[in-house]
Formats: sequence, structure tokens, C-alpha cells
Amino acid sequence: MKLPLPSRLALGALLACATASSLHAQAIAKGNIIVDLETFARLPNSGGTYARANVLRPAPDGRVFVNDQRGFLYVVSADGATVTQYLSLAGYVPLLQDTGERGFQSFAFHPDFNNAGTAGYGKFYTMASQSDTTATATFVPGVSGAGRDHDEVLLEWTALNPSAGTFVPADSAHPYREVFRIARPNSNHNAGYLSFNPTAAASDRGNLYFGTGDSGGGGDPYNLAQSLNKAYGAILRINPLLPTTGTAHPSANGQYSIPSDNPYYTGNTAFLPEKYAAGFRNPQRFTWDSANGRMFVADIGQNLVEEIDIGQAGANYGWNQREGSYVYNSNGTDGANVRGDAATTGFTYPIAEYAHYGSAGNAVTTGPVYRQARIPALNGRLIFSDFVNGVPYTLDANNLPTGGSSGITELRLRSNGAETTFLNLIKKVNASATRADLRFGTDAQNNVYFLNKQDGVIRRIVSADHLAFFAGSQSVGSGINSLTFPSGNPFGYYAFLSDPSFIYHLDLGYEYVFDATDGASGVFFYDLKSNGYFYTSPGLPFPFLYDFSVNSFVYYFPDKNNAGHYTSAPRYFYVLSTGQYISK
Repeated sequence: MKLPLPSRLALGALLACATASSLHAQAIAKGNIIVDLETFARLPNSGGTYARANVLRPAPDGRVFVNDQRGFLYVVSADGATVTQYLSLAGYVPLLQDTGERGFQSFAFHPDFNNAGTAGYGKFYTMASQSDTTATATFVPGVSGAGRDHDEVLLEWTALNPSAGTFVPADSAHPYREVFRIARPNSNHNAGYLSFNPTAAASDRGNLYFGTGDSGGGGDPYNLAQSLNKAYGAILRINPLLPTTGTAHPSANGQYSIPSDNPYYTGNTAFLPEKYAAGFRNPQRFTWDSANGRMFVADIGQNLVEEIDIGQAGANYGWNQREGSYVYNSNGTDGANVRGDAATTGFTYPIAEYAHYGSAGNAVTTGPVYRQARIPALNGRLIFSDFVNGVPYTLDANNLPTGGSSGITELRLRSNGAETTFLNLIKKVNASATRADLRFGTDAQNNVYFLNKQDGVIRRIVSADHLAFFAGSQSVGSGINSLTFPSGNPFGYYAFLSDPSFIYHLDLGYEYVFDATDGASGVFFYDLKSNGYFYTSPGLPFPFLYDFSVNSFVYYFPDKNNAGHYTSAPRYFYVLSTGQYISK
């Protein structure tokens, strides 16, 4: 038996993007996919206020790590209850921190971090801002008038024991190695995101990708994004390990090597061999689809649009001659939509873009392509957002849109049974917050997390059919407890069993057993009348049960430790299609 997902909301229609003026007027419609956000963990305060969470990802051993842009790297326990400081960058290097784009930008673990005997054993990488501009920079603008506001520095760290809860350097005298530094002429457009491709074939395994913004300021005043021999406005790719004897393509500074299949590796000084793709303004986030290895890049716009691109080796995305599908003029304005002229310009255009209308368009960021059965309606969709306002969007990653905003729908959020916005959730913690600064992260099980820089809370999305309604339990008699929603509506009465791995459900003449021993791997119903299993599904995780006679109802339980036997007292159900409670 396959349980249908109820239709909760009407799917709005979207207008196609045709001209600059129509794109400015374009609004993104709310979609029919709704997810619940639950609190997972809280980061310690830093700098006298809430942490600025920036990147969350798993280490190769599955542990979840997250950084605070003020210089801290934390490891988070599997249940989110414990957050332990793993590394303080400021304890080792002179970290430049501010409330803008500078600070501890990103981190990434080498794929062989836990593989003893390999060159990548114990190694992880950080990208962070430093105010010391006297050191020799690996990459410089080399353009008249371009100053040196600060440097973005890639460091390699080697842990003595990769499984330890805190970082202890393998060599205390040399805890890190500088791989390269990029001189930044302005404080902004640093990008700085690091990632190894988790879908990489053997030939790409161990290659580190990182985004670099243009020169900052407005309009790329030094035209660096279109200078293919410069490390700006691009995604670069290197092998970050120290080159060994016989390395075919060592870097100019001798601290890393360059993959020979990089598209610009030609030996021609007109091209920077580290470049993987060019023509970006500020590619602050990118991700790969686990189903097919397709790369999605979020490039932050200037005047008109925010764009999602498909990252391709050797592609040029047009900035600062194009902003999305539009001509970008030297006077700082946008001209006509000239999408389709790639045959003459050689530019690659976005698969999706949305406008700077009202407060809805500010700066795009991307998360993962959701590839899980836990939320069927979301499966196969790219999750991305405008990180300033925190409104999440999705698009179909199986059938890519071909530009404009017609393929974008808003992902609806719910918390404690009520639809809400991410910014409103933040405001419940930090009432003075005026922006969300949303970022996404994933763990080894491909759960999706919402991070932000305003309240220090890490939240996780779950199916809207698995809602965190419960305020706790209140004892009302021997062996009987009552669960209560925050609104005060009782869910029902049940008695604790000696074995909490089973829920006995007596209803409508049927008796089932729900085996909750391992809710992550599926549910198993046993019909006591026929003495056989009649339904299993790995896509319906604990802790909820459908009423098969009226499949829009769901019974909720807070966790497997509270599994119990229903009594004859009244029971309450949540109706997915209406969002109402009813008694039975």
C-alpha cells in the first residue's frame, strides 16, 4: 500500500521572464511543497552576540562540523545536543573578522581524512580573511589602481588523530601550511567557499574547488572576471596536497598541483591554469547533485537578477558583460535580455534567475538537490534561497528550467503546526534581527540544515507529516500520560509499555504492531488477526502512523521512548489536508 500525500495548497502560476522590466515585476509563487523546521543545535555565542554560522558539512567519518565566521570550528553530536569547539583559527593565525563578508569563510575535509597511510590523512582546509597584506600573495589583481584591502588565505591543517574531538596538530611546531593567498582589492565579493566534489570520479577525487568573487566594489571596476589569466570572478580547482617529486603540474608557488584536465591548463600565460569556470560576480555557493554529478552554482547579482548556473568546465558566465541573461552596460545599468546569443559571445546563461523586486531579491545562495524518500514531494528538487531574506526556493533538478523564474517555486516552511517564515523563526530568538543570512548544510545522511548569522540556531528540515507539536508530557495518573500541543489541545492518552519498541494500536477493528526499533529503515505493521505483515515502507520514518481508513489522518508520537498503548480515552488526530485537529 502506498500512502498518498494530501494536497494542501494550490500551486500558483508563474510568469515567464522576457524583459528587464517584466523581470523586475516578477514575483515567485508559493509552491505546494511544505516542510517542517525543527531545532537541531545551538552554537555558542561569539564576539558578545550570536554566532555567525556559515558552513555545515560532514567529515568523511560522518561527524557533523559547522563553522562560526568569527573563527571557530565546531563538531556537533548526532542528536545536536552537544556542540564542541574543534578549532579556533584565531588561536593560530591573525584572523580578520568583521560583520560583513570577511572572516572564517569555509572549511573542507580531504576525502582521505580518515584513511591512514594516505597523503590526505588527517588533512582539512580552511579559507579565511587576514589583515596582513605584507606577505607575498599567490594571486594579485595586477591592475593599476587596485589596492590590497586584505588577503583570503587557504590553509592546510593536519590532525594528529582525525577521530579526536578537538584538533591537535600532527606537528605542533607547524600546525598548518599555507597553500595560497589571494590579495583582495576590496572588502566584499570574497566568495571563499571550499568543497571537494562528493560525486567525483577517481580522476577528480582529491581536487579542491573554491569560488572567488570579482574585484568587489560595483560592476567589477577592474574587469577581473573577464580576465582569464586572473584568479577573480571564477571557480578554481587544484589538488591542494604538497606536490611530490614528479608531479606533472606543480603550482607557481610550489604548494599545490594543478589538475591536467583543468580547461584552461594550456601553458599559455593568457589563461590561469587553476581556473575551472569564469565570468562570475560572486559565486558564493555551489553544490553537486548526488544522482548525476551535475554542479549547481549560485552567483550573486548586482542590479537586476540573482542566478543559478550549471557549473561546467571551461564555461564563461558573462559577468561583467552580462548580468544573468541581460546585457550589463559600462554605465552600470542593465540592457536587454539577449539570451540566445551564446553562439556569438560564448557566454553560458543561467538555468534560473529571479529579480530584485521589493525585498525579495538580494543575494542568492544554494543548498543541495534533495535526493531522499523521506519527503517524496521534495525529492529531485534543488533547494536554494535568497540568503538575505531567508525565503527558500526549489526548482526541478530532473527537468532543468531554461532561464527566467518560471521554474522557481517557494518552499513553504512550518514550525509547531503553523506556517511561518525563516526570518520570523529567527526573530523569536533575536527580536532585533532584520535579515536572515540563510545558508544550507547537509550531513552524511543527506538531512538538510538551515544555518544563519542572526540567532546561532541550526535547524533541520523534516517532513511536514512529522511535526514537532509536542510540548512534553504531563502525568495524569498511574501509567497514563497526556501529550499537549503548544496550543493546549490534548493529543490523547496512552500508557507506557515495558518495551517501548512497539506501539499497540487498537482502532476500527484492527490491531497492529508498529516496530519502532529502527525507524530510519522503515515501518512494519503486523496484523494480529491474519498473523502477517501487511505493509512496509522505508520512506515513512518513525514517529508517525497513518490511519488506513482515512489516510489524511496521522497519529503522532514524540519519540520512541514515549511509545505507548492507547487507552479508551478520547484521541486526537491531525488532518494533513486541512491543518485542523479532530477528535475520535
